[in-house]
Amino acid sequence: ADPPKDRDGLQLVITSATDAAHVITGNFADGTTGAHTTLTCAGFNGASALLVAQQGLWNVIGTAGITVG
Repeated sequence: ADPPKDRDGLQLVITSATDAAHVITGNFADGTTGAHTTLTCAGFNGASALLVAQQGLWNVIGTAGITVG
């Protein structure tokens, strides 16, 4: 779910613990190309993303093995 606006600054770390690919849906911003609706994890253990709540969206701060789309 999208974060409430009163939760700005809340951090969320997503980490894959399997060798399977995963798709996470939501409203994401990556600071360069606007809004996105999916995070796609590569099929390896340790793929991860750091998200921070910002004005009702998850702002993507960093990724490792995850594509923002």
